[in-house]
Amino acid sequence: MERIRTTLVETQQYPLLEAEFVVKWTVTDFMRSQYGDEFPGLGSVVVLTSSVLYAQATTCVEYVKATWPRTGPYLIDIPDATLRGPSTTATRPTPLEIGSPIGEPLHLSIDMRNTPSGELVLRARGTYEELIVELAQQIAWIGSALITSPFGDQLAYARPLIRGTSSPSRFEMTFERKPLHATETASWLPLFCGAVIASGFPIPNRSDEVGLEIPLELLAGIAGVRHAFEYNGGVVMKGFSHMFVPVRKEADRVQWHAIISQRNGPYQRIVSAAEKTPVVLYDTGERRAWLVPATDVLLHMAQHRHRLEPFEVNGKRIELETNVPVGHPAKKVLLAIQSLPLSKDEYTFKHLILDMWSLLEFLIDQNVSSVRKSSWASIKGSRRDFVNGFKFKAVVEERSPFREKQTPLKTTSGGWPLLVCDIDALVLLADGFEDIIVPDDNLNSGLCRSWQRLPKGNDYLATSTKMLKELYDVAGCRLNRNYLTSTQLQWHQGDSILFESCKYKRVCECNRLQQILPKSVVGTIRRPELILDQGAVIFGHPGYMMRDVFSRARTEEPASIYSQPNAPLTPIVIPHDSEDPSFSDGDTTGRSGSEVTVASSTNTLSSDTTPSDVYPAMDTPIPDCSRKRHRPPEMCIELSDKEGEDHEPDSLLSHKRTKNIPADDASYLSPLQHHHRNPKDAPERPHSRPDSIMQVIQSG
Repeated sequence: MERIRTTLVETQQYPLLEAEFVVKWTVTDFMRSQYGDEFPGLGSVVVLTSSVLYAQATTCVEYVKATWPRTGPYLIDIPDATLRGPSTTATRPTPLEIGSPIGEPLHLSIDMRNTPSGELVLRARGTYEELIVELAQQIAWIGSALITSPFGDQLAYARPLIRGTSSPSRFEMTFERKPLHATETASWLPLFCGAVIASGFPIPNRSDEVGLEIPLELLAGIAGVRHAFEYNGGVVMKGFSHMFVPVRKEADRVQWHAIISQRNGPYQRIVSAAEKTPVVLYDTGERRAWLVPATDVLLHMAQHRHRLEPFEVNGKRIELETNVPVGHPAKKVLLAIQSLPLSKDEYTFKHLILDMWSLLEFLIDQNVSSVRKSSWASIKGSRRDFVNGFKFKAVVEERSPFREKQTPLKTTSGGWPLLVCDIDALVLLADGFEDIIVPDDNLNSGLCRSWQRLPKGNDYLATSTKMLKELYDVAGCRLNRNYLTSTQLQWHQGDSILFESCKYKRVCECNRLQQILPKSVVGTIRRPELILDQGAVIFGHPGYMMRDVFSRARTEEPASIYSQPNAPLTPIVIPHDSEDPSFSDGDTTGRSGSEVTVASSTNTLSSDTTPSDVYPAMDTPIPDCSRKRHRPPEMCIELSDKEGEDHEPDSLLSHKRTKNIPADDASYLSPLQHHHRNPKDAPERPHSRPDSIMQVIQSG
C-alpha cells in the first residue's frame, strides 16, 4: 500500500491537491457477475484481504472503516454511487462532496464516470494531499478485492499496479491476478470458491494464529450454520456441508478447524436430501412406529412450532397450510411455500425448514457416531429388542443438549429394529402420533377390520413400499430385491398375505405381518413376489409361537454344521418368555394380529398417563448391539419430564378430523393415502448463539 503513496507523492513538485485516476475496472461488471441485476450495496459485500496464511474476511464497509478511519465511511460510497447512478456507458459525471469530521474542515470533490470501454474515471480535488492518497489506496483495494478469479473455482491473489502518465496529475491503475502457490492450502479455502484475496493490504495484528480471521456471525452466514451444538463435551457448528470444530481459545478469540464436504447446500438440495433420509416416529403410549421420509417429519415439526407459538406478520397470524395431497410427496409442499414470510424480519418458511433440518442432521450424525462406538458388527444375525432415539418435543423446541433415550420393545416387533439400526434412521419418541399412514378409502375395499389401522400395543412398524424400494436400490438390489441393506437384511413374507383382499372382511383371522430377518437365519426366506408402487407394509409378528417364520420348503440336502449332516429342524421362534415376569408385555402379547382391536379414531387425544405395559425410556448411552437378549431393568427412568409427556395431540397426517372408516371400505396394504394432520403449534425459537467474538479458522 505504501507503493501507492510513493507513486503519487514523491514524483510531485508541489503537494498533490488534484488528480485523475483511470481504473481498468468497473464495480458494475463485478456485481452483475455475482448477483445478476439485483445486487446489494457495495458495503455489505464480503471480501478477503492479505494472504492464505494470514487472511481476513470482512464486509467492505468494515474494512475501510478500520483501515482508513478518517475517510473510509465516506469514500466507500464513491464506487457504490455508480451502482445507483448512470449505466456503464454513461459519460455524465456524478459529483460527490464530503467533509472531514475532525480538525479543520477538509473538502474533497470527486467527479466519477464509467466509460464505454469499461473504465472508471475519477477526478479528485482536495484541500489536503492525504485525502488524495487515501482515495487512491481505497480505490486500489476495492478493485483488488472485488474482482473474480480467472482460474475457475480456485482462489487467486489480486494486487493493484499504478503508474503515472505524461500528465503529472494523471494516473492509470490496473490489477494483476496470480494463482495461489501449490503449497498454500488451508481448510477454509472452499468457503470462497472463485474469489480473490486482495494482496499487499494490511490486516489487524494477531499473535501466532494462522488462517482466516472472520466474525462469528459472518462465518455462520457464509457456511449456512443454523445452530451451535454441544457434542462430546464441546461445541461444534454445523451447516449442510460444513462443520467447524474449535481447537484453541485465546482471550476473546477462538480458533476453529473447518471440515467441508463436497456437496453444496441450496434449499432444493437440502429438501432432496431430506426426502431420502429415513426417520422413525415411535409412539411410546400406543407402542407402534412408522418409518417415513424426513420431509414428512419437517412439515409436522413446522406445524407443531406454529401451534406452540404462532408465526405472525404485522400482528396477524400466518395460515400455515402444509397438507400434502394424496399421491404427492411432501417435498412439493416444502418447495411450494418456501417464500412464505413468517415474521416481519424477512424470516421465511425456508429459513424455518433450514433451522429444523440442521437439528435433524446433527442428531443423525450423533446417532451414527454412537452406534459406531458400540459393537456394531455384533448385531448381524442377532435380535435387537430396543430402540434409541430423541424426544420429539425436545427437538421441536430446540431444548439443547439433546439426550438420547433407550426404549425396550416387545418381541412382536418382527425385526424392524435391526433395519432401523442398519440404515442409520433417526428415531423420534412421543406419545400420541396417532395414525400417520392410513389406507385410501377408494382403493381398499377388500380389507378386514383388523388392518384398517396400524394395530396398537405390539411395537409394529408401518412404512410405504416407496421407502422399501429405495432401500433395495441403495443396497444394490433394485432388480432382484434380495436384500434391503448392505448387511443383507431380508424382507420375509412367510405365510402372511400382503396386498390380497381378505376372504372374510367382517370376521377374518388373516395375518399381514411381514418380518425383517438377517441372512444368517436358518431356513428358507420367502420374499414378496409383487410390491405395489403406492402401498404400505406392516412389520411385526403375532404374539403366539409362529411355525411359519420360515417356509417349510427345504433344500434337497439340509445344511450341515461342522462335518456332520444335521437332521431337518423345524425352527420355532418364541417371542414371549413366560418365565420372566419382568419382560411380560401384558394381555396383548398373546393375541394374534387378527385379534387386536384397531378401530381407533384418528383424532383421539393422548392421555397424560403411560399405559401400564409401556416400558419407560431410559437415559442411557447406546449399548452394544450384541447377540444377547436385552431385558429391561427392574427400575426405569421415566421418559418424560414431570411437566408433561411428549404428547402429540394431533396426527401427523391431517389437521382435519377424519371419520372412522367402515370395515367394508378400508384397506391397509394397497395404494396408499397420506393425510398430513398438522397441529397448529410452534414452540419458542430460542437462539442460543454464542457471542459474536472474532474467530480464526485453522489452516491445513
